[in-house]
Amino acid sequence: MSDIVATLERWELANFKPEYQFVVRQYAIGKGHSVSVLWRGGEVDTIFGFEKEADALEWITNKFQAWLIEQG
Repeated sequence: MSDIVATLERWELANFKPEYQFVVRQYAIGKGHSVSVLWRGGEVDTIFGFEKEADALEWITNKFQAWLIEQG
């Protein structure tokens, strides 16, 4: 039985997909960056207006949770 549990746990880890992923992009025209939130279901939300890549990364690290709550 423990072999089956171990096998299932390995399978779950190998097939885990997070609920969302982040992609920081630099604008093709002009200066600045955006953060795209790629949801597991295929939806994409994009947050614009970051001057530097470091600003976008800081938003992901420190402010994303508040934004998520606002989205309800």
